[in-house]
Amino acid sequence: MKLISRVLIERFRSLKHVDLNHLGDITVLAGLNNSGKSNVLRALNAFFNGLTDQERPVVVDTDYFRGGAKVKRKRQIRITVYFDLPEQFKFRTDLEEVEKLLGGRSFSITKQWVREEADPRLYLSNDTNPLDPLNSQKILQFLALISFRYIPNRVVPVDLIKQEHQALRNVLIRQLGKRKAGGKEAFESIARTSTRLISSLANDFRSIVPEVKEVRLSTPTSWEEMIFAFGYRLKESGVEFDDTAQGSGIQSLLMFETLHHNR
Repeated sequence: MKLISRVLIERFRSLKHVDLNHLGDITVLAGLNNSGKSNVLRALNAFFNGLTDQERPVVVDTDYFRGGAKVKRKRQIRITVYFDLPEQFKFRTDLEEVEKLLGGRSFSITKQWVREEADPRLYLSNDTNPLDPLNSQKILQFLALISFRYIPNRVVPVDLIKQEHQALRNVLIRQLGKRKAGGKEAFESIARTSTRLISSLANDFRSIVPEVKEVRLSTPTSWEEMIFAFGYRLKESGVEFDDTAQGSGIQSLLMFETLHHNR
């Protein structure tokens, strides 16, 4: 589901002026080492979460464009995200005022960090004046609807799956809550649901790695196993093995395919 059509980054770290247009459902950034790819992701993390890296807020003095160290004017960092909301994106009834403020399905939001100001200024679309505190809060309510995760390099993909096991488990439990299931039937239903979730992924992965005969999510078989972490299990020559025996390349491919087929 595409939400963002364009990103404009101004004077953030190594990025003096970066304009990313025509973004799709999945966008790949490619470039040489130290060319600024990670800083694009950090800029988006700053926009959505107020952090550049994990637990590190934006600090204008240190995050300002490196090439502008001698600039005498007041340092400012601006990040603008252009949204193009699909029909599937729905606002809750308690956010009617937020939806009204946005003025439609296509709009832009700018965050501007200014030296010696505690909070960033917020701008909506083509407005040249920053939003007042009340409307700024409404914009933050909208941004809170979107979950953005900055994943640093060299992170083992399956560790991210384990970190998200609670959310994945809740999805399955909600599905089960729609039916009167108990005991053995409940866990068989979990297994069937998880199989459907990754059916396309499993087919694609087997076509790429033919020696793997089966791909499935690790799911509980009893109530005692409800405290668990999801992972992928692969079967080869009749032997099934879990993520501890998988290389990071395979895990990265599985992660990409999961995101691609369930976006």
